[in-house]
Amino acid sequence: MLESLNRQPNYTCLETVERTRRRAPARRLELVDTLRMEVALVAGREMFAWPGAKNFENSDLRKMVPNGTIGNGNFALHARSIFGSSAAKFVYAGSSNIGGRMADRFDFKIPLSNSGYSLRVEDRSAVVAYHGSFWADSGTLDILRLEVDADDIPAFLQISSATNRMDYRRIRIGASDFLLPSDSELSLVDLHRNEHRNLIQLTACREYLGESVLSFADPEPVPKVQKPTEPSVEAELPAGLRVTLVLTTVLDSKKSMVGDVLEAKVLFAVKDKHNVLIPKGAIARGRITRLERIEGCVLTGFRFSDLDYGHMHANFLASLREVQMSPLELAWKGSEGGGTTPSPARTSIILDREQGSGSFCIRGSQVYLGLGFQTTWITLPKPARIQNIQEKH
Repeated sequence: MLESLNRQPNYTCLETVERTRRRAPARRLELVDTLRMEVALVAGREMFAWPGAKNFENSDLRKMVPNGTIGNGNFALHARSIFGSSAAKFVYAGSSNIGGRMADRFDFKIPLSNSGYSLRVEDRSAVVAYHGSFWADSGTLDILRLEVDADDIPAFLQISSATNRMDYRRIRIGASDFLLPSDSELSLVDLHRNEHRNLIQLTACREYLGESVLSFADPEPVPKVQKPTEPSVEAELPAGLRVTLVLTTVLDSKKSMVGDVLEAKVLFAVKDKHNVLIPKGAIARGRITRLERIEGCVLTGFRFSDLDYGHMHANFLASLREVQMSPLELAWKGSEGGGTTPSPARTSIILDREQGSGSFCIRGSQVYLGLGFQTTWITLPKPARIQNIQEKH
């Protein structure tokens, strides 16, 4: 396994995360949301980006996904920690059938003193010891499955168990086949026996060459003669501008995922006393930030980050103020992490932890926001910081 890990090139895959939860006692799993992102292994580090983004980020994954249960390490870090150091102690534990293949099982344990496994709940975190098992094909010795269970979790995290399972198969990258994780499952159970589960699939793996981007659209035909394009001129938008946007892409919770691209256009020109600051028809680009199913509604959020018009470009940092829906279509959501109390006379817009991202609750279990769905935003000053602020309308 270590030889296989050392042979792996820098590569990237599309990661799809289906997040579910089970409320105690023993209720069925309920879908929370689905995320789509790109993950890369470069020089032994995991990095993440939204599909189609220009760059990968090697910072904290929680900055990209600030809400709900999320984890890393499934891609490669767990395997490198277990097989690439002398920390693990292995014990043979017999053979069994895994997916129709005979496999030899080995158990292992890594003490706290040699562990780099960190668990985090909100602003609380701790490094924990862990144990687990792996199954290797009896004929080829390929790893088929790896399981990791956290040990001695500190009580202040309020987690009773944390389990990771990773299934492996050979995947072709370039001209060679490499043993890579194909899917995994992360399960966290809290002290009240509520379970949070992530099912993760890795697809479309390819070699990472430094400028990989992922697109779900058909490639555009390349014209025979390329005209030189004028470079964009950067504009800076003042704070306090009221910008009304209408969607030019559809948000459908049956198909859309957190991380998918959204586009909208400016409905009315934005002016100061003398000049047009943002023309009608300017294109705003952003992403879905939340599609979280909570009691009675879907918490729907998005963020627009770029504004283009003509040869002008501006970073669009703005606060969501209004949505074009009646109070009967919206549901009141209380403070972050709380339940919902639907009220036709009261609606709410929640400004998420991510600056410039806003959410609102739509009644029911599904959301469809079609072409022309209207939102109104107020531009923010650069140093503005938003944390758990509510604005009621």
